[in-house]
Amino acid sequence: MQQFKWIESGHPKIREVFQTLFNDDDIISLGIGGGGGGGKTFTGSAWAWTECCRYSNFAHAFCKTDLKNARRTILQTYGEFCRKFNIHEAWRGNYDRFYDAIVFPNGSKIYFIDLKHYPVKFPLADNLGGYLLNSAVVDDSPDVKKVVIEKLYTRINRNIIYKSDGTLYKGKILETFNPHKGRVKSLFYNPYKKKTETKERRFIPMIVTDWLKHKDYFLRTSNIHPEDEGTWYADYIRTLLTQSYETQQRLLYGDFDYDDRPQAMFSYQAVTNAFERSAKTVPNWRLLSIDPAYTGKDSMVMTIFRGFDHIEYIIQTDDKLEPHEVEARVREVMEKFNIPASNVVFDADGTGRHLTAITGTKRFHGGAAPVVKKSDKEKNEKQKQYDNLRTQCYYTLAEDFKNGIITSSEQPKRYLEEVKQDLSIWEKTKIDDDKKFFMNSKALAKAGNGGKSPDFSDSLMMSRWLKMLFSSKLSKWKPASA
Repeated sequence: MQQFKWIESGHPKIREVFQTLFNDDDIISLGIGGGGGGGKTFTGSAWAWTECCRYSNFAHAFCKTDLKNARRTILQTYGEFCRKFNIHEAWRGNYDRFYDAIVFPNGSKIYFIDLKHYPVKFPLADNLGGYLLNSAVVDDSPDVKKVVIEKLYTRINRNIIYKSDGTLYKGKILETFNPHKGRVKSLFYNPYKKKTETKERRFIPMIVTDWLKHKDYFLRTSNIHPEDEGTWYADYIRTLLTQSYETQQRLLYGDFDYDDRPQAMFSYQAVTNAFERSAKTVPNWRLLSIDPAYTGKDSMVMTIFRGFDHIEYIIQTDDKLEPHEVEARVREVMEKFNIPASNVVFDADGTGRHLTAITGTKRFHGGAAPVVKKSDKEKNEKQKQYDNLRTQCYYTLAEDFKNGIITSSEQPKRYLEEVKQDLSIWEKTKIDDDKKFFMNSKALAKAGNGGKSPDFSDSLMMSRWLKMLFSSKLSKWKPASA
């Protein structure tokens, strides 16, 4: 690629991205970013221009969930790229309203594609079915619904292009994103962090500190080196340093375990603190909270509490079990840890119905009415209520984490990442409603978690129901000694 020497002016991560895009034919999906100011959209624009110049009749797409913003953002960044590297006007291409694309003299096009989901008109994103593409950039891919982005992947390599050596061009999709919980974390960041990436999918972190000539100096001192002064990225770093701790971790340092969404239900630092906090004293009785599963992506997760608030053990079962095997596994845990049936709660919606064979256990139904405390009932006042029992338990769990009530033994710490991942998908909704507390549905949460059920968080959440039953004084239930 000698004719495209402008690539060398980028930071090392940008050069790594282009080496991967140009030379790795196994890659189908490349994720880049993970922070602000790393050059994600700029790199996407540069790659789109490069491929359209390298090949005639090439079909590239630049995609976003909001087409109006897509045109404005992409055209602005694309124009900045062309000006910065003095691209000849004849080879900048012209925007064509008919094609909704930048059209080049050699017949190549950069299409602008709206990736908004239309669940009524196009529930399976069939509106994308007419595109025959070679490659694509998806800007801010966490905003795109799973069904839509999966449909886009089926449109790649539908336009046949041969390289100069006679081999077939193999297209890719470049996804750009900042730290986000859900799909991009599970598909890109987690495999990268755990070194379990496949040859078809990779993640290359790109954050603003990659531009620094003296990055180590900044990470060591949190100050800009004199040789980096007067640059746009130095000013941007200083701006980020004035923001909240969570925003700095997320956008400045590319930490996927932090989130500054105002609607996020759980504080990830509070959850981390809970798993590092040991209980000074614990009761002599245990609770067992079970989120059962048999097949598919889900796991059966059993959480053993010492008292209401000390997480003593987490037991995950990935085996695909038959209903009678799940029952046998639960009975085995009850016997091993001396937990009476009255201290056992399980999700009785769906697969959990088979555990009703264990007499005396508590059946949790998320859609049931919330627990009303005796003190609230005696006040006889109209108070803001919860949408259902599940919502009440999750809000209560979030408060218990926030207030430092929950503690942990050593064994559960091995599941901290899984717990944080599951808790991250829950959000407060309809925040302005002055009558009820709401949260996102389980179906939406699973969609944002790569289709996986939040087994760990559900198991933790159900323990709050037993705690509320005990404290409400409207129930005769109290934990039995174990």
